[in-house]
Amino acid sequence: MTILKADILTFVNEAVEAQYSGTDLDVKIQTALDDLAEMHCLKAEDATQTLTDASSYLVYPTNCLSTEQAIISVVLRDIDDVRGKPLRQIPGGWFEYNRIMENASYSSRGDPEYMVCHDRKIYLYPAPDENFTTSIWYYKKHQALSSGIEFPDEC
Repeated sequence: MTILKADILTFVNEAVEAQYSGTDLDVKIQTALDDLAEMHCLKAEDATQTLTDASSYLVYPTNCLSTEQAIISVVLRDIDDVRGKPLRQIPGGWFEYNRIMENASYSSRGDPEYMVCHDRKIYLYPAPDENFTTSIWYYKKHQALSSGIEFPDEC
């Protein structure tokens, strides 16, 4: 279900007897929408990135929330279009990833099985030894208010 900005403005204007104009409320409505998005209500998929054998990380999609919890899952497909299992989080997070990478060498490359999110990047372990296409499911930021309100019914 999509609620239009105009519907909200009509309701609010009637409720407060038109004390405010519609543009006065835009900032407050956008703030409320941004707060709701931070509650992980909006999901999206990015299938546009390619992981190469020279990469060790993927970048967050541009409209992804910035938290480390914003990435829901990452699935890789190899050159034969075989879908792998969703990558698992590295227990211990960023600290553990850095400890592991201190001892890693180029020969420790393979099919990534683990990931850790840090600084709007998704770091993979082991680093890939071939090219993959990716499917990244994530929690996204709300679009600009002028584009409408996009929360699903279950939020």
